[in-house]
Amino acid sequence: MKNILIIICLVLGTSITFAQRDREDKNDKIKALMVTHISKDLGLSAQEAEKFWPVFHDYNGRKDDLRGKKRKLLRDLDGRLDGLSESDAQKFISEMDGIDAEEARLERNSQNDIIKIIGAKRYILLKKSEMNFRRNMLEEFKDRKRGK
Repeated sequence: MKNILIIICLVLGTSITFAQRDREDKNDKIKALMVTHISKDLGLSAQEAEKFWPVFHDYNGRKDDLRGKKRKLLRDLDGRLDGLSESDAQKFISEMDGIDAEEARLERNSQNDIIKIIGAKRYILLKKSEMNFRRNMLEEFKDRKRGK
């Protein structure tokens, strides 16, 4: 009986590890596609790229962390909303507002840092390129879901 439990645990652990690795591989591929798309749109020189990409990746990493905090707060709230007191609701709103303020500060600071590297016009082009990339990715996912 013990051996069966050990085997089941090993199989489950291995499958979870592979699923996580697969998800990470897909995320890495998407990030690589985004870098290629943005690089093409911005036409960065080697010197600009050397300065730009670390700032850009740092910004996106910190933005993802803040989004993760928001998701965690919302997940923690699941199923408790009906029994939530008014003071706990206010506390939750304050925490969300704090994260929103932190996101806004991060956006402003990163914007200023990136503009120093690539200039204001190309910063606007960067935002447009990011938006187009996301739209293209969503369309691609929709098409795959439809079986095209």
